[in-house]
Parts: sequence; structure tokens; C-alpha cells
Amino acid sequence: MCSSDLGTVAMLGADIGGNAAVSAAMEPEDRAKAAMWGAGGAAGGRVLARTLGGPLRESVSPQAQRLMDAGVHITPGQALSGPAAGFIPRMLRGAEDKISSVPIVGDVLANAQNRGLRSFNVNRINDALEPIGQKVKHAGLDSLAAADQHISDAYDKVLPQIFIDPGKALTEITNAQAAWRNIPLFDDIHANKLDQYIDRHIMPFLAKGQNLTGEELKRIDSSLGKLGRELTAKGGLASGPIGEGFFELRKAWRTAMEGTTPEARQALRDADKAQAKLIPLLKAGEKKADGVFTPKQLADSLRQSKMQPDQLTEAARQVLPNTVPDSGTAGRLALSKFITPERAGAGAGVIGAGLGGYIPAIVAALGVGDRKSVV
Repeated sequence: MCSSDLGTVAMLGADIGGNAAVSAAMEPEDRAKAAMWGAGGAAGGRVLARTLGGPLRESVSPQAQRLMDAGVHITPGQALSGPAAGFIPRMLRGAEDKISSVPIVGDVLANAQNRGLRSFNVNRINDALEPIGQKVKHAGLDSLAAADQHISDAYDKVLPQIFIDPGKALTEITNAQAAWRNIPLFDDIHANKLDQYIDRHIMPFLAKGQNLTGEELKRIDSSLGKLGRELTAKGGLASGPIGEGFFELRKAWRTAMEGTTPEARQALRDADKAQAKLIPLLKAGEKKADGVFTPKQLADSLRQSKMQPDQLTEAARQVLPNTVPDSGTAGRLALSKFITPERAGAGAGVIGAGLGGYIPAIVAALGVGDRKSVV
């Protein structure tokens, strides 16, 4: 295999994290779709498209297809796991698994897998925000906090047209107290602290026997949200469970809100729906310091909230990793310096050798050695 052929291998390896390669391989006639993923992704897509002519179409699993249709990034190897996968797709998937332990290229793959998890996070956060027409662009703690703020803003917009009946508030608070017992590691100490908060900061308003005004509603709602975020961020046995308890209490508080106009009632329904979807995401995000959760963590959080994982989350559990890979930043920097236009041939040769012959063997099987097939 000549150095120019290995340069093609390097291009394919560098683009291993892009959906463009998979998309182009399945739909080689659709160049525009591959181009949407960026110039690098389109280039990798053209390599596979011209080489394979679309034979991977039947090898993509339904779960992988669901993720791609939703805009979640997956690697080619993650896609090639369908029941119709043949010899070459199985080789590609096996090679990708082995590449993960190889210096530099393994970092590129880890970054691609990390991007997949982050795009899944963004998809789930935006799905939660869909009822109120908001979106986030990134994954992590900041985006979860931004989503929570978007929902709070949605409630704020209708504050003048909403109220809380004290009797309904007491009923919902009782429901929250029962829900606390479903929080993992939640004990009597946590319950006593939350009960003290209710007695000091909520009951004085309810004891008046009058409907609470928008300003009073907002003051309590903001306090509950602030305490919930701060305590879950701290984590640990002392803070984590009680932080979740505050989120449950705020959920009950918002459920007690009622609108005085049809528009306000619809706005409350939309905000309630968004909040119900976001709470499991917040709980899943607190499992990691950066707030990026895995499909398994989200599925567990949904079940703890007495909700069934949706189809996309179940698909992600079967395709995406259950741990957050290292971003591979150091490896990408090294790779960008290592493979330059004037050094592509030599650099790719070293990478090809470092992969223990896995990619070269696949390339030979696919006929990439024929320059006419890729130029």
C-alpha cells in the first residue's frame, strides 16, 4: 500500500466520528446531506461513498438509524451493528473498537464518541423545552441551568394571570413529601430539613387562607429552584438527596398554580410539561461534574421519577457508550500537527502501522488501494 493510499486511510480515520461517512455510504447520491456535516465530514463521506457505493445501507441498526434521524452524532462503527451486517461492516466495527486504545487515533475516536453523547444530551434538553419553544446549543451544566431558567421564565410571563389556592398547595406539598421517599439515599434527616423549610417559608403564606399573588408565588418558586440547584451541584449524601427533594417540592408548587385566563392556563400546561421532562435530565446531569449524562444515567433517572425511557433514550442505550469518553483534546492537537498536507503520506503511514494492521486490512478489502475509486 503506497503512502497516498495511507493518506486516504488517515482521512477516513480522522473523520471516523462523523455521521457524514455513514450517511453518504447509505445514500451516496445525496451529496448535500453529507456536506451539511461540514467540509471534513463531507470529505470523509465522499471517500466511503465512492468506495462502497452504498452497501452499508442494510447494515445500520434500527436504533442507530433512529439516532441519526434525530440528529444525534454516532460513529460509523456504532451504526454498523444491524442484523444484516456482513463481513466488511463487522470488520469496521471491530476495528473501531480496537482503535480506541491506540494513541492519537484513539483520542480522535474518543472525541467522536464524546460528541455523540453531547449531541444526545442537547437533543433531550431541547425535547424537554419544545413545549415552551426554547432551545439550547450545547450540553453540560450551563445548558441544564439555562433550560431550567427558560422554564422559570415561562412561568414568570404569566405571573399576573396565575394564583395558588392554599388548599391545593397543601395537597401538592403532601404529594411531594410522599415522593421524597423515592429519592435514592433520602432519609429522615433530609425530610426534617425540608419540613423545616416548609414551616418557615411556605406555611406563613398558606396560613392566611387567601390566594397567593404572583409576587409571592415567584419568591417561593425562585427560592426552591436556587436551593435545588445549589444542593444537587454539591452532591454527596448530605446535599444531593435534599437537593432533589427541593426540586420535587418546586414541582408540587408549580403544579398548584392555576391560571385565570385560557391563555394563562395553556401557558401553565406547557411549562408543566417542559418541567416534567427536564427534572429527570437535571437528576441525570448531577451524576457528572460537567453535567453530561449517559443514556443509562438518563434511563435510571426516568425510572426513579416513575417515567418510562422514551424510544430515543432506549436506542441510545444500545448504541452510545455508558461512560463519558475523554474528549481526546491532546490527541487531536497532536494529530493536527502530525498530519499536515506536506507530511500526510509519512504521517498516515505511521498511523496505519500503529493500528496493528486493522485499518490497512479493511482498506485493502474495500479496494481503497485503487486511486481511481477515491479521486
